[in-house]
Amino acid sequence: MTSSSSGRDSAADSAAGPLVGAGATALLLGAALAGLDAGAIGYVLPALRAETGASPLQASWLVSMYVIGTLAGIPAAAVAVRAHGAERVFRLCALLSCAGALLVVLGGQAAVVLGGRLLQGLGQGPLPVAAAMIAARWPQARQGRMMGAISMAYGIAFLGGMLLVPLLLALGWRSVFLAMLALAGSALACMRGAGSGRDGTAQPGAPAALLSSREMRAVAVLALGTGVGQAAVILFPTLAVLRLSVTPAASGLLMLPLALGGVAATVGVMMALDRLGARRLLAAGGAATLAGVLLAAAGPATHWSLLVGAGLLGLGITGLSGGPLRYAAGRAVAVELQGPAQGAVALLTNVGVLAGSLLFGALAGVGQDERTALEAAMLAACVLMGGSFLAVFALRAHREAEGGGR
Repeated sequence: MTSSSSGRDSAADSAAGPLVGAGATALLLGAALAGLDAGAIGYVLPALRAETGASPLQASWLVSMYVIGTLAGIPAAAVAVRAHGAERVFRLCALLSCAGALLVVLGGQAAVVLGGRLLQGLGQGPLPVAAAMIAARWPQARQGRMMGAISMAYGIAFLGGMLLVPLLLALGWRSVFLAMLALAGSALACMRGAGSGRDGTAQPGAPAALLSSREMRAVAVLALGTGVGQAAVILFPTLAVLRLSVTPAASGLLMLPLALGGVAATVGVMMALDRLGARRLLAAGGAATLAGVLLAAAGPATHWSLLVGAGLLGLGITGLSGGPLRYAAGRAVAVELQGPAQGAVALLTNVGVLAGSLLFGALAGVGQDERTALEAAMLAACVLMGGSFLAVFALRAHREAEGGGR
């Protein structure tokens, strides 16, 4: 790590005070907001289409516009963090989320609803703002725990969205967006209550300096592999349907170990990241991800293979993306580059998701039957992931990273 970061511990200790209470709550609410949206939108689409008269194509754009907003918001927020500080950018993101949810609630036309979804994506996508704030304002001994807590807030809200939103829809689809509006408003209010102390992330710095860090280059490669793994998670239910000849509804039960593995990994990361560091947890997450996909795609076509594979995949992919990558990025560069570094992790993970999706789509059309094609695509994804996960050996050991030789 660069020498300019050598005094970060003492600076973070002195600066962390205003954010530890209300500020920490704001970050957790922001993560929960993004998780609720991800878990709820699939249930909202049919009800929204029925009332607005949106076509299937228009309904699909409710997701696409959100993703477009997210992809635009991440790099914009990363740049803005350097210029204006993470607290101000977080407030703006929460305000955009409020405006987007309110527009969706009040909008009767499909075009208005799409505009609201775009604003929600712009506001809810830049979670790197939260990671940058933690890396710059929290003492190093507590950063891993806080990043793990943010991942847990996202995961709990995601599962809550899947379980509770169908009940909430009895009050109408707008009630879901009212819940999102309440979360965004609460996050904004908490961050206002945190005060506006000096934000170390507002210092000038050259984004090109990211490339000069060997560890940051390793984090970038790991992020790409993690994105490919996330694409495999998306297609995992389809793999279960094809390998076991079960209905899509029955495949949902097979995904329960994936969710439980994710919860277990989130708790483990939150408890162990500060103590063990990123390298060990990333290595374990990569190994579990590869084992889960290989078992599910190339092992015996049995329920037990899919169940154990799903559990390993949930454990591994959450272990990769649930905090350790951001933790490693936070130690790879100086304070003034935290915004660009955390933004790069998010962008490259999304690039990996896109690359994995394109890989699966390309191999699905090679003339084989659908099951064989998907199994081959999963194995090809394992090759890509395995190559990228080797980058973990370029990261320094935890004690080295914490010592004076950073």
